[in-house]
Amino acid sequence: MGLRHATQRLVDSVRRLHHARPQLADPTLHPGDAVELLAHAEPADLDLFGLLCDDAQVQKVLKLYTTTWRHLRPEMDGHDLKALGIPRGPIYRTLLRALRAGRLEGTISSRAEEESLVRSLWADHVAANAAANAAANVAVDAAKTETSIDGNCT
Repeated sequence: MGLRHATQRLVDSVRRLHHARPQLADPTLHPGDAVELLAHAEPADLDLFGLLCDDAQVQKVLKLYTTTWRHLRPEMDGHDLKALGIPRGPIYRTLLRALRAGRLEGTISSRAEEESLVRSLWADHVAANAAANAAANVAVDAAKTETSIDGNCT
């Protein structure tokens, strides 16, 4: 039974990798995007896919991923985000992915740059939520006013 499950998992993973092949073959693919496409796969999945795929660009991406990219991590982690006063939640995943992508792309090379990016993204997130909440409040107020007017006319 265990082999059957493991084999099915391998087949499913290689199938997902095959569906991602056009993206992996794109020479303009950013390392961060490649990591997102390959992160779900186990080393054996990647090895098998590499044997089945004859595209040189895909082979290059697989090699970079297995030798370098998958090991690259930002210096900051969830504890650091909490220390900056950012409440736990889905935003942590967004911020940590952005940090990793920055490291992969070479746009971030220090902890100070990581903190700067986190503060900027957090400020943008807070501003976007504030704007969305303000718009929602305006819509609610408009609906209340319309209900009040309609109520007075009947």
